[in-house]
Amino acid sequence: MMNLSDEEFFSAVKASFNVLPELFLSDVGISITDREKYIMAKQPDSFNLNLSVGTKLAENSAAVKAIKTKKRQMARWPKEVFGFPVIAYSIPLVNDFTGNCVGTISYVVSLENENRMMQMVDELKDLSSELAASSQELASSTEELSASTQNINDLVNKTKTGLASMDEILKYINTISDTTNLLGLNAAIESARAGEYGKSFSVVSQEIRKLASNSKDSANQINTTLGEQKENINNIINFIKDFSSTSEAQASQSQKIAESSEKLSELSLNLLNVSKNTME
Repeated sequence: MMNLSDEEFFSAVKASFNVLPELFLSDVGISITDREKYIMAKQPDSFNLNLSVGTKLAENSAAVKAIKTKKRQMARWPKEVFGFPVIAYSIPLVNDFTGNCVGTISYVVSLENENRMMQMVDELKDLSSELAASSQELASSTEELSASTQNINDLVNKTKTGLASMDEILKYINTISDTTNLLGLNAAIESARAGEYGKSFSVVSQEIRKLASNSKDSANQINTTLGEQKENINNIINFIKDFSSTSEAQASQSQKIAESSEKLSELSLNLLNVSKNTME
């Protein structure tokens, strides 16, 4: 410890004043005060604080509080005071040898850029929250749609199974038709053999063969219609399968977007906290 008087100590501090602004990365207004007034002052380049050498310290200023408490003091001024928000720090100049506080080093920093960054971070946080909520809603809707699609797919498969059963019924009708036609043919032959006595039976056999033919024609028409319906249903099934796969992929992507949005929101919050800590 150097045994300096208060005057020598204060003079040494004043001698280093010109290099003090170089210690800051941002543009600052910096000054040295004694216990009553500003002794040295440097205006910032990007804003004006009207720092004037010889101006008396305000009673409620950070500099006066630092002198009285011998501790660093901080003060904030809102935008309405200077046209932009600022934060000021006053560091007491305490001579370790005498224990006296001879003045302060005070510096003022504009918080305009920091406030803009905090505003952008807040907007980013809100945006990421909205994006996360929308993504989750989309994922939920897609999952519901996928479930509905599966239900439709099950219903179509049941219909397809029912159509297959109708194929068996049609085959059975065709078999009956063929058998009936054969019986009608045999009846016509026997009627012809019976001659005059078989005429009435011949009419019956013709009606039987006519019925068999109509049954077969109807069965063929039904079979053709069912074939077309089968093709349509198969097309629907293929479409639903493709749509279901797309829905599942969308649900997966939506979930990933939601997770990314949550991470973005977390990063925004961390950035906001860093910004606040930097300004304090």
